Amino acid sequence: MRFNWIWIHIVGWSILFFIPLLISYYEFGSVKTHFPIRFLQAPIVFYMNYLVLVPYLLLKKRVLWYVLISIVFLALVNLSFDHFNVMAPIERIEGFKEVIGEFPGFQMIRTGIPVLVSITFFLLGGIIRIIINYYKKAQDSKEREVERVNFELKYLKSQLSPHFLFNSLNSIYSLVRSKSDNAPEAVLQLSGLMRYMLYEANQDYVPLQREMDYISDYISLQKLRLSNTNGVKLKIEGDAEGKSIYPLLLISYVENAFKYGVDNSGITRVVTHIHIYDRTLSFSVRNAKGLKKNEKKESSGIGLQNIKERLELLYKNSYDLKIRNEKDFYEANLNLTF
Repeated sequence: MRFNWIWIHIVGWSILFFIPLLISYYEFGSVKTHFPIRFLQAPIVFYMNYLVLVPYLLLKKRVLWYVLISIVFLALVNLSFDHFNVMAPIERIEGFKEVIGEFPGFQMIRTGIPVLVSITFFLLGGIIRIIINYYKKAQDSKEREVERVNFELKYLKSQLSPHFLFNSLNSIYSLVRSKSDNAPEAVLQLSGLMRYMLYEANQDYVPLQREMDYISDYISLQKLRLSNTNGVKLKIEGDAEGKSIYPLLLISYVENAFKYGVDNSGITRVVTHIHIYDRTLSFSVRNAKGLKKNEKKESSGIGLQNIKERLELLYKNSYDLKIRNEKDFYEANLNLTF
């Protein structure tokens, strides 16, 4: 970036210097000796403001010092270069002096033009410096925000993994304790789920189909440990091909549904519906309230709070989350734009 800016400055000043020089030589066959020296006034005032006055005074809010030093500097520069007052090309036209040379205000205009030019280049240097500083601050702010989001996401994901493992181990413990024949299969399914979490879900995004498979496998694991799963339903519609999603985004709601979806008769009622169309994913999970509905709220707060924070970080303006917490059921509905 620095290399590119240097070349922009070199090319810009070269054009401003050589084009008038060539025009003067082509039209009049000569170039005044003091012309190149007089030309130095423009880059001097430009870079004084660009490199010194704006960054060390104006941007540090020393406005009074900036104004005073700028006035003194411009006055000194114009006085110093006044004796290099080169004849303008138009003045070399034959008869020009006879026609306008005696005009009362001509000398004032002739003196004022170099002053206006120096002020113009001085202000241009300041404006460009302010724009570059604004752009740099915006970039730095954006980079800091990206670092902050990445840090928070890593922290939230580190919370989710032990939370998932804790719930899954509880499920397998129930099978082992009841000496269920499904215990070995449940261990294998948990192994597959953990493999996904450790080796695939550490990416920023994963194929949507893998996330759907992960949810399906998790529900299958839960069905192995439950005695009555006629009320457990999973329906996935639409084409997940070519779509990606942030990993482990929906699982907390599914976990919560199974944790509280056992009614008073011991029947688990959890209905999960995922509909994929175009660039939108519609996710809903509904569970009956039963045996654990009166437990303290804090016991299930980690996963749900986690996913709310992750949604806000990842899909701030691209999601719609609605929660229904009724007397007999709890339902989460999420619409997400990829």
